[in-house]
Amino acid sequence: MHKTPHLLGSEVLYFLDEVNSQEWDSWHCPLAEGIHNLASDFLARLTNSPSIPSTSMLIAYISIAQGGLGLLDPHTRAIPDFIITMASAIRAATNGFQVDRDEPNVTLPLSLARHFSATHNCASPILHNFHQFLPAIAARATPDGLTDPITHFVHRTSIKSARDRLHQQASFRRSASLYQQASPSVHAELSELLIASSSFPLIAMARSVKSHRRPNDLFIIALKHKLYLDIFPPTNLPTCLCSATIDSRGRHVFNCKRISKWACHNCIRNGGAP
Repeated sequence: MHKTPHLLGSEVLYFLDEVNSQEWDSWHCPLAEGIHNLASDFLARLTNSPSIPSTSMLIAYISIAQGGLGLLDPHTRAIPDFIITMASAIRAATNGFQVDRDEPNVTLPLSLARHFSATHNCASPILHNFHQFLPAIAARATPDGLTDPITHFVHRTSIKSARDRLHQQASFRRSASLYQQASPSVHAELSELLIASSSFPLIAMARSVKSHRRPNDLFIIALKHKLYLDIFPPTNLPTCLCSATIDSRGRHVFNCKRISKWACHNCIRNGGAP
């Protein structure tokens, strides 16, 4: 899955004319849908679930820093990839290519460079599509307070900085979508789930360090809890020592006044990032 992101920009290049009026963070075409289904099927098999709800996939796409799993989100990645690649090409066509730090840039012949100019190549559908999304992308990929974010984005902003800012913005929008889709009654629970310290141990800590590895059963429970999935099958719920039936997401275990919380506390403490 991590080998395919660069192809998303190419998909935008060839399909954008057929799917007009796309939002920059809502790309839906065959490759993007295939990557989404690949991630969904992987999580379903890993958690032994029949399917993964859309709300759980939103949590999976939210960045680790914002309490999600930080998986590649093809819907928010495709159009930014296309715009950033085109901006880099236009910058190189305008300023030339840097081959050596101590040598002047290698510039393109004017006849080639004009192909990347909307003034001289106004009939190009690729440039038309690029300028369609450029204002929205530039406003989010550049620092706040700029008088001309478009020029700054095309000619000055580093690719890494642009990607980082767009990734953060996309994650914020996914988080907002999650709260819009979820019932207001579970908003408090979602706020407790979206904590970075419980995301890092699941996906971002090196497994080469033995202390970072969690037992398989605890890992699956923690993953289901993070994705807001049922921990116990609704048709076969266990019974607590207090004789109450434990709910499918295991919340009763943290609220029961009969049983000790030390075991749960220690598992959470040992599995959280400092």
